[in-house]
Amino acid sequence: MTLEGIKTIPAVFHRNCERFKERPYAAYRKEGSYVDISWAEMGKMVRNLSCYLLARGIEKGDKVAIFSPNRYEWHMAALAITSIGAVDVPI
Repeated sequence: MTLEGIKTIPAVFHRNCERFKERPYAAYRKEGSYVDISWAEMGKMVRNLSCYLLARGIEKGDKVAIFSPNRYEWHMAALAITSIGAVDVPI
C-alpha cells in the first residue's frame, strides 16, 4: 500500500519525509543561532516516539495530553500521537 492516495496529516507528513529528506523542516534557537531539523530527522523522532507510545500501551482512540510551551517538540509529539491513531489533547 502506498501513501500517495492517503490525505491524513500523518500520511502527508510521512510521505513528505521521504520526498524532502535533508531539506529543513523546522528550526530551533540554540545559543543565539538557529539550528535546522531536517524532514528525515523529524520523521525519525516521530517514529521513535510513536513506537514508545505503542510500547507503553497507548492505542488507537486513546487521548494523550501534551503540556508544553510552543516549541518543535510539541509538534513532533502531536504528529507521533496522531500517527498511531490516538488523539492529542493540548493543555
